[in-house]
Amino acid sequence: MSGILTVEKGSPHWWLSKSIWVTPVGDPTTSPGTGNPVAGKAYNVSVIVNDLYSDPVNSGWNLFVCWVIPTAGPIPVPPAAQILNNIPIPPVAAMGFVQVETADTWTPVFENGGHECLIAVAYNAGAVGGLPVPTLDGNAPSSDVFSIAQKNLGVVQVKKGPKK
Repeated sequence: MSGILTVEKGSPHWWLSKSIWVTPVGDPTTSPGTGNPVAGKAYNVSVIVNDLYSDPVNSGWNLFVCWVIPTAGPIPVPPAAQILNNIPIPPVAAMGFVQVETADTWTPVFENGGHECLIAVAYNAGAVGGLPVPTLDGNAPSSDVFSIAQKNLGVVQVKKGPKK
């Protein structure tokens, strides 16, 4: 039997997950990483996936990570350039966790006033039959076959000073 995996939501707000963070490429990828990423700089994205149950998870779960401009309603499955990860999650011991780094780095751009979101979905690929696209309607739903969390970030735009 396989356990159930989760990506913890934030507290007090579900969209401030501490289980999702960015670290500049080349720096150690230890939590909590960078608070506000800089536009144009490459970042590794890390996600902690938990098994909160007494059954280990050896296979069958994937981790999908993307960045989106925040909105209410269905999470838009973005163009390929915005998808950072959709790979199998390595085995997780009962009551344990794994830190997964996305397959691709993320280079944020400054748009939407710098307000962007990283979305992480751990899902049981066999049970779901594909990537679930839940609706973000004031909360991030979860079930025994998928768990979704979000990290809101303020992307910083560095302006160059006057030439001397």
